[in-house]
Amino acid sequence: MHLAAGQAVAGASDTAVVYFYYKWAEPPQQPGGPGVVEVGFYTKTKLVDLSVALIPRCGWVRPLEAHRALEAGPGAATARLVVAVEWLNATCPAALVWRWRFTEPGLGQGGEHIEHVDIYVPAVPEAEAWISGTAVYGLPAAVNLTVVLRGALGGEARLEGSGARVLWPGSAVALRPGVNIIPLRLVAESYTPTVKVAVNAADAAGRFYTREIHLQIPVAPPPAVQLQADRPALAPGTLNYVNVTVAVPSGADGVAYLTVAGGSASRSIYVIEVRGGLGRGVVDVVPTSQTVQLRAEVYYTIGGVLRREEAVLTLATTPAAAMARVSAAPGVLVRGVVNNVTLSITAPGAFNASIYPEGAASAGPTPLTVSGVNEARAVARLIPQGQSVRLRVVVSSQRWSEEHVVELPVVGGEAFLILPSKSAVAAGRGDVVPIRIYYIGRASRIEAYVVITSRYSPPLLQKVGLVPGGYAVVNYTVDVPLTAAGPVEITCDVYYTTPEGFGGQERKIVELAVVREPRVKIASIDVAPRNPEAGRPVSLAVTLHNSGFATAYNVEVRVSAPGAAAIIGESYLGQIQPQQSTATSLLLNATAPGNYTAVIQLRYMDEAGQIYTENATVTLAVKSRAQPLGEAANPGPGLAALAAVAAALVAAAAVAKRRGRQKTGPVKKSGD
Repeated sequence: MHLAAGQAVAGASDTAVVYFYYKWAEPPQQPGGPGVVEVGFYTKTKLVDLSVALIPRCGWVRPLEAHRALEAGPGAATARLVVAVEWLNATCPAALVWRWRFTEPGLGQGGEHIEHVDIYVPAVPEAEAWISGTAVYGLPAAVNLTVVLRGALGGEARLEGSGARVLWPGSAVALRPGVNIIPLRLVAESYTPTVKVAVNAADAAGRFYTREIHLQIPVAPPPAVQLQADRPALAPGTLNYVNVTVAVPSGADGVAYLTVAGGSASRSIYVIEVRGGLGRGVVDVVPTSQTVQLRAEVYYTIGGVLRREEAVLTLATTPAAAMARVSAAPGVLVRGVVNNVTLSITAPGAFNASIYPEGAASAGPTPLTVSGVNEARAVARLIPQGQSVRLRVVVSSQRWSEEHVVELPVVGGEAFLILPSKSAVAAGRGDVVPIRIYYIGRASRIEAYVVITSRYSPPLLQKVGLVPGGYAVVNYTVDVPLTAAGPVEITCDVYYTTPEGFGGQERKIVELAVVREPRVKIASIDVAPRNPEAGRPVSLAVTLHNSGFATAYNVEVRVSAPGAAAIIGESYLGQIQPQQSTATSLLLNATAPGNYTAVIQLRYMDEAGQIYTENATVTLAVKSRAQPLGEAANPGPGLAALAAVAAALVAAAAVAKRRGRQKTGPVKKSGD
């Protein structure tokens, strides 16, 4: 008996041969190519002049070489048969035929044994792959990698990016036969990045199969920084106060430097701090031309990547003050539903107004017309279709006509907006992240439970009450290990109920970059000479040590001591690598005896521009200068100056010697 799949096992029988199995010892590698079939069997007695042959019952398998042996058995044995195949991944019915001339003992008569089997010809291992999705230049993005493995038992894939950093997975990914979909998280560092997929698998005979596939990753440009003002035009010849808003992608933090052209402003540069993706400031300007240009140079960090972008906004100068004023409420529309927008129009005397919506479908007549004396109101029922809705309002009377434009942003149908107050957390310590939860729904008031979770910190549960347009702040502590890499995800689940008893749940996931902080400390301060004298320079050798896991930049050390003059009062050391030390020297000159408190000020910053400071003090007990024998009580100014220069040279030599030794020790709070 046997199994048609090639793993046949036979039990005991009365025949001289018991068939066990067949398998491919060397599978064919291409149609028309040769292959070797191994046949396992058992002989109950010794068979002399044995032959084993494969006789195909199909037209696309040809036997090339049978198995011959002078004798076999008694016991288990194998035979290797060479065949040629025209098709792969197909099954051919065949017969296995054993023939022998004699049997022992006794030299009995010869015989024949036949087994009918189905020979399956495996496919040659193949692998193909492709990328689904689009990466964003310079920002973390998610795409899918699909790997199809055919004719193999399984394997693994290893990924390597070129022009892109693969954030996940960081190790080999197991592959199964068939279709494998692998989610990738990467940062495109060029607009033509590729990823190399190295596939290692095993074929039907257990032999290794390797293939490298290079795939192009589609890349889209990053979202642009937006610069907006609260008015489209400025009044000429007068001071205009313009409310400016800077919006950056992904709710990032940063800073914007804004300059004004075409007008006279009170400042050359306006600095606007950006938090949670938004920054606001006021620019005061008197127009000096027909247009005023606001240019913003914006720096912000997303996923640990520092970016720089520019945005330009041009404001026209109106020839005269507008006769009409137009406002709309609410100021934000919700996508996918009918929004009742109330427009309030004020103008002197009788007027007519026509309202033309753009970027929205109107549930009423278009244009919407209204008339009034001094004031009028109209309600437009709008269904937003894009990111914003533009209302063009034409107001006219018998003597004048004006066109006003109202821009209304559109948000999704969600009821909550989750904005963390920072875009990055520090590794190695618990970092508190205030998270603002905005309610942008329409219920008069809701009660909600907020559940915040992350990979590194326990869950946090807090109850909040919110009204439309209001927000609550939840402080969540993220304790990221020093060895952690990549961004950390924070999941916010909001479970809410309305006064009418309706409830629901929304989930928002935000990502924070993980940064490692430098930790530079003043390790020691050595005073030379140990017994300073009035009128002589005093050297302070300061040793610094960076115990953090990030490089410290722009390291500066300064000294100040009330009553003493600083000869070398500051030192710029540049960078200090992690777990490294460095030293520098400062010089003071106390002109009179007494106790002086010298303050050592350390200042440095990390790679994101965050500034760190630390101070240390040392007390200097300055004594009166000893008078050598033969020296006049009041030496001339030339002699005193010469003595001071000589003392300074000696002190400088001592400082250079200490700097070479890199001496460290505890910070001394006072000199001997």
